[in-house]
Amino acid sequence: MAEASAKEFLELYPFSSDEEAGLVLKESSRDQSRVGTWMFAEYRARTAKRPMYIYFFDRAMPWPEYPDFGAFHTGEVPYVFNNLRMLDRPWEDADHLLADQISDYWVNFISTGDPNGEELPEWTPFDSTRTIIQRLGTDIGPIQIAGKKQTDFFIEMLTPKE
Repeated sequence: MAEASAKEFLELYPFSSDEEAGLVLKESSRDQSRVGTWMFAEYRARTAKRPMYIYFFDRAMPWPEYPDFGAFHTGEVPYVFNNLRMLDRPWEDADHLLADQISDYWVNFISTGDPNGEELPEWTPFDSTRTIIQRLGTDIGPIQIAGKKQTDFFIEMLTPKE
């Protein structure tokens, strides 16, 4: 099984150089993260009494000393709390706009259970019949969690076996 999985992975994420391998690793990790988040929501939706809203944050915080960090886990926190001023970074207008929007989403969600509000891009609730997730970054809106074959691959890999 592992050999077949490795072969399928390499067909889905081909590369021919070390540089391409690094890019493929990032791409496949992002796909796996989005599919895993979607799978958790799909599982949780079976018993949830309220709509769920899931997202993928992909804005790379401006950080000249570490440009290779890109977007990372918890990187959205300064945006959520709209406190970019607490970090000494060369913030761009896009960062301030994103912080305003994300913090508005969070306030709305805490206040009403729905992140949507005036002048915000629509954030549709989780729907297990659609493999989408909300992208929060320079562009905000729904995105596919991954390509169809990649999604199927990771669902198979991440589903517990009995």
